[in-house]
Amino acid sequence: MTAIVDSVGSSANFRQTRRDRRPSAAGLWQWVLRLALPLLTAMGSVVLYWIWFDNVYGRHWGNTVGGIALAVTMFLVLIWSICTWFSDAS
Repeated sequence: MTAIVDSVGSSANFRQTRRDRRPSAAGLWQWVLRLALPLLTAMGSVVLYWIWFDNVYGRHWGNTVGGIALAVTMFLVLIWSICTWFSDAS
């Protein structure tokens, strides 16, 4: 009788360890951030290049103010991206 109980317990432990190997929602979210934030930084730098250096319409005060706001936001996203890559995944 104890062998039957032991085998049921061991299969339950096996199922539990398989469940533990699945990625949690926090781990999945961390990988989404790790991949999306550098992409967002790259897209922002392309837009900043278009606003400041590839300026087809001339220099306006809106380009300067908007570009500064975009540069500050990109810097913060870059810091966030670095923090997500070097943080602990657990």
